[in-house]
Amino acid sequence: DLRRAGVPPARVDAMTAGRLRAAKDLLPAVGNDGHKLDELLTLVHDDAAKAAELIRKAGGDADRTLAFLRNAGGDVAKAEAALDAAVELERAGMDRAFVDALTADDLAAVKKLLPPANQDGAALQRVLNLCNKDFARVERFLKALPGQPADLERLIGEAGTAPSAGSGADRIARVLDRIGEGPHSVPQFEAEVRAQVKIDTKILRGEVNSGGKLIGGHSPEILTSPDFRIVGTPTTNADGTVVAKFRKVLNPGPPEVLSTPKKSTLAPRGWTDADVLSAGDQVARTPVRQTRATDGATLHTGTVNGVDWVVIKDASGRVTSSFPTGGQAFTL
Repeated sequence: DLRRAGVPPARVDAMTAGRLRAAKDLLPAVGNDGHKLDELLTLVHDDAAKAAELIRKAGGDADRTLAFLRNAGGDVAKAEAALDAAVELERAGMDRAFVDALTADDLAAVKKLLPPANQDGAALQRVLNLCNKDFARVERFLKALPGQPADLERLIGEAGTAPSAGSGADRIARVLDRIGEGPHSVPQFEAEVRAQVKIDTKILRGEVNSGGKLIGGHSPEILTSPDFRIVGTPTTNADGTVVAKFRKVLNPGPPEVLSTPKKSTLAPRGWTDADVLSAGDQVARTPVRQTRATDGATLHTGTVNGVDWVVIKDASGRVTSSFPTGGQAFTL
């Protein structure tokens, strides 16, 4: 029967009677495809009983079993552990296609990420996709926000709503860099994410304060964005920073509503929003250069890629301003 199905005679002749019977029992599972059975037996080192067990764990799917064995490089124990992890992740709500695309090592890593108290595999899968399957990053996030994949998914989405400066996951990582690894409660972390979105938006695109004045706005994207109207001709400093006067579109109308004009030093052309925010993050970690006696605000300065940069923090240590100096001295 095995030879008739296409199993090579040499393999058949080398098998014991017990293994021959076990191998014959596998024929229906592989659709009587002797070539497929031959590969399966090769990968399990002629242990037909183990092959049958793996096929059972795979829900009777011999092709899936073969895929796991191939991915494990012939390591039967590794393939079995990966298959067990895949079944557990599916049971928790992950898509089979997503699970089957992971390597054996990836499956082990993802299984560790699934919170025991919250088996929300579907949310964890979406978080992994939002983080480009960066398992170390997701592990860091879940330690900061224990057992809450759905909340983490929502916060990553919320963190990505500000001007384009990398993904929402990048902004979550920056929040953790600032406030520490935690663990943090969901309300606390949500407040920190919203605060980060707010200050990033101010730094990059500017915001209108309570007095109706436009403040912030230091991204070179302002020069070409349809959300701004440039007034006059921008000038370029020796360090590449650009001095521009502009108005921000507050309401496209009609009629169009614009902010009051603001003169601002922008980061050099060619810098991305992520570059602008990264410069501020780097300088924010430098020692205090000056403290303002009236309110405890602190000044931090540094040079990033040849550009002098200033960061101002309030008394609590939260960044309130971040901008290039254009080569001009700055004090509080």
